[in-house]
Amino acid sequence: MSATLSYTLQNTLLHITAKGIWRLTEGNASVHKENSKQQEEIIELISSKQCSQVIFEYSQSQSSNARAAMPVHVKDEMKRNLSASKETWDSLLLAFFATIMEQAKHVSITIDMSRLPEKMIKLLDVELLESDKVEKPEDSILANLGEFVLDAPENTTNALNFLGEVT
Repeated sequence: MSATLSYTLQNTLLHITAKGIWRLTEGNASVHKENSKQQEEIIELISSKQCSQVIFEYSQSQSSNARAAMPVHVKDEMKRNLSASKETWDSLLLAFFATIMEQAKHVSITIDMSRLPEKMIKLLDVELLESDKVEKPEDSILANLGEFVLDAPENTTNALNFLGEVT
């Protein structure tokens, strides 16, 4: 089962649906290329503020018509893959959703993740929290030395005043 991506834009609601196995080790180049094209279209819709809300949805299963059209050997391999790993998605799908979330955040578009698996929501929440953190640059030795030198006169005065009071 290959990964499929679809989206609809109704008024200002963008509904993004991912189906199938979204793993880096699955699929072929043409499937990834088609999905990449759709991903770019979705990012453009968000960047141009053609929507005010995005809904994410994920389902591991294809439609019954798509399954019926698959050759038997493909269905057998799908069963083996699903039994080998409980999850039918990995960082491939998470990275796509995270990219959409980041873009939506920049243009103040809300995201509805309620139709995603719980584990995926938790991982995306962590990603969202991490992207919100403001990184404080680490102090270098030179910066610390500069602060020490600038504070030296005040620290020296305080030390001498303390010694004068003690004696």
